[in-house]
Order: sequence, then structure tokens, then C-alpha cells
Amino acid sequence: MVKLTRLRAVRERKALTQDELAELAGVSRQTVVKIEGGLEPRPPTIRKLAKALGVEPSGLMEIRMDSRRVSRELGEPLAELRALLIQAQGVPAAETVRTLGNAEQICVRIEQQLEFELATEAFSSFNSNDVDTFKRIAQDIRKAAIQPDAAVLSGLVDRLRQFWR
Repeated sequence: MVKLTRLRAVRERKALTQDELAELAGVSRQTVVKIEGGLEPRPPTIRKLAKALGVEPSGLMEIRMDSRRVSRELGEPLAELRALLIQAQGVPAAETVRTLGNAEQICVRIEQQLEFELATEAFSSFNSNDVDTFKRIAQDIRKAAIQPDAAVLSGLVDRLRQFWR
């Protein structure tokens, strides 16, 4: 679940009202009100708001792991990966490739942490099937970095969301 829990704080730090932010971002005031109230926004709206505030989209996000219990060492890169995949949707191809390159690096860290936690029976609630599932997701992220496609990116975000459950 993606929530822009930092939106209000960033908006207030920039001394903007909800009306002013809405106008700068090209969205309605009601959209800003709903998102600040907890509505999960669509990726294009996230990008518009971030651009209007002069921050990266991930700077506005809090990503929660649904029902899975995970270690901090695993949860943080998983959240960062999901934020990057959301950010990569609908941007120019060159920027998508760069963003997905960063996502590939995060995938390596996640794979290593999953293997470690599985081997040591650590905090995580993941099992060997989960490791295999994530490796398939990571492989598809690597393929998407070579040939970006909006539908594939959207599917990867959905698959990552399912992985967390």
C-alpha cells in the first residue's frame, strides 16, 4: 500500500496551502485533501505532486508491508524497490532505464538478505518458495530495464504487492 504520509509535512514546509499545491500540480484541491487523508494515489498523481513540491516521489511515500512480518534489513529495500517501480511508470524511457538500473541493485540486496534470513531462520516470515518468487520478479525487473514497458512495470508493482502478502 502506498500512502503519501509525508505530503502534508512537505507541503507545509514549503508554506503552501492545499489549494496552491493543487494548482501547481494540476490536480483538484479535493484530490490533495483525500490523499492527505489517506487515499492511495495513482502513480501519475504522485509524480505531479512530487514535481510541484520539488522532491522525488519516494520522498512523499510511506510503503507498508501488508500482513508480512519482515526484518528492517529486508523491509526497507522492499519498500524502496516498490517506490522505484512506481516512480518508473510513465516517465521518459531514458529516466525509466536509469530508475530500473537502481532497482536492479536493490534486487541484489534483497535476494542476498532473503537468502541470509532463510539460511539463519531469522526474523523474516519468508520461505524458499518466496525466495524463488522474488528471484523471478527480480529477473523480470532486469528484463524491463532493457526494454521498458508501462504495462510490464504496472504488472511488476502488482506482483511485488502480492509478494508482500
